[in-house]
Amino acid sequence: MPTQNTITTFILEKYKMIFVAALVLLSVFCSCKESVSISRDVILTPPGAKFIIPVISSTNAGTLIGNFQDTISLDQEVRNATGDFGIANLRDLKVTAMRLDLDTLKDHYSGNLENFTIEITSGNLKDTLAILENNSNSKNNTISIPVRSSTPRLREIMSSASFTYKITGKLRTATTVPLSATLTPTFTIKLSL
Repeated sequence: MPTQNTITTFILEKYKMIFVAALVLLSVFCSCKESVSISRDVILTPPGAKFIIPVISSTNAGTLIGNFQDTISLDQEVRNATGDFGIANLRDLKVTAMRLDLDTLKDHYSGNLENFTIEITSGNLKDTLAILENNSNSKNNTISIPVRSSTPRLREIMSSASFTYKITGKLRTATTVPLSATLTPTFTIKLSL
């Protein structure tokens, strides 16, 4: 019959073996470095940029329709939309929609803009965002403009403190009064930690 000391020693040896096995398993699991990547797509439509289309007497192609500065704090817009991501987490930036609203119609309307191109610049960087060709001659005040695929330059331009939109194109008829307008882009942003 085993003595009390023999039973106690046997139990302690079993606990020691279980403890060593647990340490080995723990060290194996801890040594496996698994990379966790968190990514998120965000669609942002910041407030539109208001500008004035001056009186334009030319109906030639390439006429300057608008040239105005805008500032969008992309970092703040991303933080407002996500709460935990910022500009440092930006991996890709694309313009996915562009809308032009004429705030004052009078006798002028969006159909008067036969075709136009929208560029964005900052310093020496330039990117063409949207091109509208053969706009319908309808009497409305909103135009959805087909966007071009964005380039890596767009990220650099949008990361700057301010940038300039330049709209050039061709009018069907000359304008006689300045027109108030708003240009509103929509961005799809890929973020990751």
